[in-house]
Amino acid sequence: ATPSEIYELTQSVYSANSKGDYAPCKTVEIGEDGEIIQMKWHKMERVKSGVPVARVRVRNASGFYQPRRVLVITDKPQKPLPIDLNQIETAEAAEMKAVA
Repeated sequence: ATPSEIYELTQSVYSANSKGDYAPCKTVEIGEDGEIIQMKWHKMERVKSGVPVARVRVRNASGFYQPRRVLVITDKPQKPLPIDLNQIETAEAAEMKAVA
């Protein structure tokens, strides 16, 4: 997927657009592999698909087949991401090269 823009907004704008299940803005948890943690069924129970290491605010895509956009809250302090994205991308590139 092509990368999307990063949106900057204030906490009040985010709060106004994140109410309810169908709101355009929401907070997602990501695992140490960089994937979004989702709920799934396992042995008749709902469990998370991995161990979350960070929470990221995102906005749903405005069109079909578009990636979500990362949101940066400008009036709150930011924390560094606790995962190494370069290492994940290098590992994925090596995996793709091995398959091809």
